[in-house]
This record gives sequence, C-alpha cells and structure tokens, in this order.
Amino acid sequence: MRGLIYLIIAMVLALTGCKSRNKLNTNEKELSAEVAKKEAEIAAQKAKEEAAIKRIPISNQLKQKENRTMETSEPPVVLDIMEARKRVKPFSYSMLANKIEYVLLRHPSDSAYFKRGVGITVTPNNIITQVMYREVARFNRDGSFVETICDNRTEGLTNSNSMRISRESFKKYKGTLGDVVTLGDKLFFSYGGFYDKRPELICYDASPGNKTLDLNENVENKKKRVKGDVICQIDKSHRRKLFMLDEKHFLAETSKMKSSETGHFMVMYSTNGDTVCALKDHDPIVNFTGSVMRNPDGGSKYRSNGRVYFRQSYNDTIFEVKSSNRFVPRYVVDYGEKGFNGANDGINPSVGLKDKFVPRTFIETNRFIFITYTQDYCCPATARSGSLKYNKFVYNKETGESFHVYIDAEPYVAKKTKDMPMAPWPSEPRNTIQNDLDAGLAFWPRKLADDGTIYFGISIKQLKEHVKSKQFDKAGANAELLMKIVEKGTERDYVVMLLK
Repeated sequence: MRGLIYLIIAMVLALTGCKSRNKLNTNEKELSAEVAKKEAEIAAQKAKEEAAIKRIPISNQLKQKENRTMETSEPPVVLDIMEARKRVKPFSYSMLANKIEYVLLRHPSDSAYFKRGVGITVTPNNIITQVMYREVARFNRDGSFVETICDNRTEGLTNSNSMRISRESFKKYKGTLGDVVTLGDKLFFSYGGFYDKRPELICYDASPGNKTLDLNENVENKKKRVKGDVICQIDKSHRRKLFMLDEKHFLAETSKMKSSETGHFMVMYSTNGDTVCALKDHDPIVNFTGSVMRNPDGGSKYRSNGRVYFRQSYNDTIFEVKSSNRFVPRYVVDYGEKGFNGANDGINPSVGLKDKFVPRTFIETNRFIFITYTQDYCCPATARSGSLKYNKFVYNKETGESFHVYIDAEPYVAKKTKDMPMAPWPSEPRNTIQNDLDAGLAFWPRKLADDGTIYFGISIKQLKEHVKSKQFDKAGANAELLMKIVEKGTERDYVVMLLK
C-alpha cells in the first residue's frame, strides 16, 4: 500500500514540476507524514479487530482426550443465585455505556424484508441482517445497503409477507439453515435444503476492500444464489448449532437425545472432516420411554473479549475453550435446591418444574454478567396458569457484587393478532432496565459485537409507539434524532441501537 501511495505522490510532483517557472505547491514532507499517519491508523484498526478475536491454540492431533479439570490458581467464580435474591435494586444504561447511537437500515428492493423477524449481527465494519426464508444482507455501519449475500429460495413465498409456507415449499427450500456466525468481518453459515443430509458450510469475507460479488456473476452459484466459498460439508444435525472457533475449526453441539446415544454432547471438528476432540455427556437421558419430550434448557455458547465459552444444557458450569482439548471451568451458577437434578427432570413433561429455576439467557459483557431465569418452564400454558415467573440476576465482575434487578415477575405476553392467531409465547417483563442516557427505549443486553459493543434491533413501529407515548421525553438526549427517524422511516425500515 505504501508503494502505491508514494507512486501517486511521485506523479503529482512530476506534473507539478513540469509547470515552468512555478514554485512547488505540494510539500513532500507533509504528504509523507500524512501517508505514515494513515497507515498507522489502518494498522491500529486492524490490530484492534484482530485482538478482539483471540486465537485458540488448536493442535493438529486427532481425537484428543478432553480435559475439563479446574485450574487451582484460578478456581471458577460461584454465582450464588439464592443468596443474591436477598438484594434487589435497579440497573441503568449508564452502568454499561456512555452514549447511544442509532443506525437506520432500509432494504432497497424488498419492502417487507424487516417485517418477517430479523436477526442482527454487528461486525467491525458491517451490519449483517438475516431473515429466514428470505436472505442474508449486508449493510455498512452507517446503514447504507451493500449487498445480498445469500438469497434464500422458497417457492410460494416470493411475494408474501407471511412466514408460513406449505410443506411442499418447505421441501424445496434452499438457503441458510442456521444463524450466521462471524469472525471479525468473515461470515460463516450452513447452506442447503432442510432435507439435505450433508449441508455446506459457507465462508464469505465481507472485509473492507474485498470485491463485492454479484449473485449472478459466478456460474457455479447461479442455482444456489449464494456468495462465498464452500469450506466443507457438515452433518445435518450440526446445521443449527454450529460455532466457529477459527477459520478451520468449529464446535458442533448435538441434541440431548442423540448425545445420550453417542455419549458426546459436543464435538470439535476441523473443516477437513477430522474429529479433534469430543466432549463426553456426563448427564445422559436414562430410561425415558415417553413419546413427547420438552427442552426448556438449551445450554449456551458465546464469545466474550475474544474468548469462547459454553455451558451444557441442564448443567451449572460455564467452561472456557483454552485449546483443542482443554476446557477450563470459569463460572458455576448455583441455583441451590431450585436447580435441576439432571437432564431427565428437564426433558420429561411428567416432571413438574413449578418449583424449579430454569436458565433462560447468560450474557457476559466487559463488566457484568446477566442471567435471566424463570420459575417453571416458559410456555403459554405456564403463563396462563400463573406459575411462570421471571428473574434477573446481575454480577459485577470488577467488584464481585451480585444482586437481582427483579424477582418473581410476571411475564410479558403480547396480544393475539391476525398475523399471530396462535397463543403468543411469553417473554421477560418489559421496562425493567432504566435508560438514563437518552430518550429512547430500554432493553436488556442480548447480543455483543467482538469489541464488546452491546446492540439491539428495533422496528420502526416499536420506535414510533414509544415516541408517541406519554413517557417519551422530548427534551431528553437524542429525542430530536429519534423523532426524525420516526418521521423519515417507514415500516420497511429497521433501526439498530448501539451502546457505546
């Protein structure tokens, strides 16, 4: 890059020098300093992005024996849920960030794109959106549309706003099969049909400076309508529960029923098809003969400060992935007598959970850990009966303080609509975190970018209702900006909210 810039400088100097009897207007030293400054800024930004994703040392050795023992010098932190229930106090955005930024997204060709339930992923230089049965799209961080990365093909849904498709269309579907996973600006996702035995794992590099491909440009991709390179084929059971460790290795979690058969609940694979390490399921399903099973606890996998963590379903320990076979316990979530006795309690519908605490979400930021858990299993029936209660636990990693923001709260249940005629699924209560940074909405953290930025997706309809409500502070910070977004935006738009 330095050579190219200096070539341009040389050309400018040469042209300027050709002007007879004119003094040199360009200061070569100033230009050199400007080039060096620009290169330093680019290098610093690249170093920052690479530091956000710490490389896990993975050996090429196959089928390594796992090691989940504790580090005596750094024992796991015990998060005592029952003890922390004695302390209930509010929590506000100013404890998480200093300001809030808003980005307006608009799809240029699909006016109903954001009406169908969208997933948002913020990368260092992009905002990636994903809509099942539709497409994966890429926007710049300023909200401008860049490209369609994967055009999911579903016959019978092309011009419909509905998420419901016929069984025949379901069989013909071709597209993304799980959530998009990112490593910096590189995107990874499984691609194929719902009945494909060996879907493809696709990688698309959306880094700045890379050529933006046309979906029709590559003959090989004309039928598939997807950009990127096929890394490998994966087992269909891994298509939805895939987590990239680096560009050549990933974790694949299996269902509780299958792990009881194979003996392993999660496996580390290389993209060339080799098994690097398999993690044994120490809590298999035993003597379950029922025809119906439930799954109230799906476990968790997440990346925080560049490190990868996971918790097996119906287990209380969060492990950090240190290497290809080293998994170190970092946190133990202690629910006391309210915790599960084992997987059989969770999957068996005949076992009542109204006296049990069921994990919902585990979010780790730079300073805090947030745990949402319920009393009883979350479903419309438990919400109607009144046995479903929500709780929010907070742990301050800097001070060691733990407390709750609310306990035993009623769930939020949306009203039935024409688009949602069935009983709506309950969710955690609203307005339980305080937005003391601006006049906007307030949500609990659910997703983090690689650099620790907390972000949310908001529909224009939701934002418009808030701006028109009595609670909206017209004199508050960002109030004028929010009113302009609502005035300018339509139902075809979407807003990304970032806590900085």
